[in-house]
Amino acid sequence: MTSFKAIRDPVADRLPTPQSAALVIIDFQPVQVSSIQSRPKREPVANVTALVRIGKLHDLPVMLSSVNVKTGHNQPTIHQIVDVLSGITPIDRTSINAREDEDFVRAAKATGRKKLIMVALWTEVCLVRPALDVLRDGFEVHRLRRRHLVRSARTRRAASGAGGWQADRMGTAHPRTATRPEPREDHGRIRGHSLRG
Repeated sequence: MTSFKAIRDPVADRLPTPQSAALVIIDFQPVQVSSIQSRPKREPVANVTALVRIGKLHDLPVMLSSVNVKTGHNQPTIHQIVDVLSGITPIDRTSINAREDEDFVRAAKATGRKKLIMVALWTEVCLVRPALDVLRDGFEVHRLRRRHLVRSARTRRAASGAGGWQADRMGTAHPRTATRPEPREDHGRIRGHSLRG
């Protein structure tokens, strides 16, 4: 066995860790979900719910953002996510780009984390725009790969330098080793949160 005896500093590590990352969930609302045509709607819903459970399991700060709920033009975040994130108040906005909302910017800074794991239903609109802006703000962006959400005819990368994650790998990547008892327990719990597609 050649594993190092000491694990890398989880705060300073270049990879996202539970101590350095925050999870950002953008615009998973009924009207957006109902517009999915490229795959069964239950798949992206099950996948984002699994991702939220993994984030909660690792105690990641979570930012939940919705658009146009308070104006009455849209319904709130789907219950599958809200049920897991009880106690978290969504940041509701009128801007299409979440980064153009002052409450969103304040919440991102308040996490104290520089690595944002961002997931949005429609990559071209809900993810690309805020991702480009928060990269400029000095954050790192780790996006959920689109195969777990919605396939589209043409999807751009959020930006050069934005890392891509498969969400089912996130659950196993956060524990730093498989030999400590705590990560072993986590792996057992994560197994029930696998993603489809």
